[in-house]
Amino acid sequence: MPRFRSQLDFSAVNFGRQVSLEFSPQEAVAALIYFAIASDGYVTDGEAALANMTIRKMDLFKNYPSEVVSRMLTSVGRKFKEGDVHECFQAIRNSIPQHLIPTVFAIVTDLVMADGEFDDDEQQFLQHLYQLFELDADLASTILQVMSIRHGG
Repeated sequence: MPRFRSQLDFSAVNFGRQVSLEFSPQEAVAALIYFAIASDGYVTDGEAALANMTIRKMDLFKNYPSEVVSRMLTSVGRKFKEGDVHECFQAIRNSIPQHLIPTVFAIVTDLVMADGEFDDDEQQFLQHLYQLFELDADLASTILQVMSIRHGG
């Protein structure tokens, strides 16, 4: 997987701005999960399996057979490779219902920290998501603390 973090400048993402790219809420969540597991520059088989398991456990995907989820992840990956990264994140931000944002941030944080490492690129990725989602600072901090404890550190 190509390294893409240097391309991410979330200040260019403006909530509500119209973009031509659209995601369903499910695709938007899947896209963030895709980015989360790739935030360190590559995707291991274990990370991919964890992402698939995470998606299957979410109520948002409860009526989605695993083959549909697999096709969705492939489609999301293609949209990121073919499209503008900023436009993709704008579409994601516009597609996730407000009430799901804390949950999605927690899930993404869990996935980013799951390998037991939390490098600068991953920290920057989560910082950008925090800003993109306009999360409450105390809530984001609590999520980061809990996930740090969960993953040993």
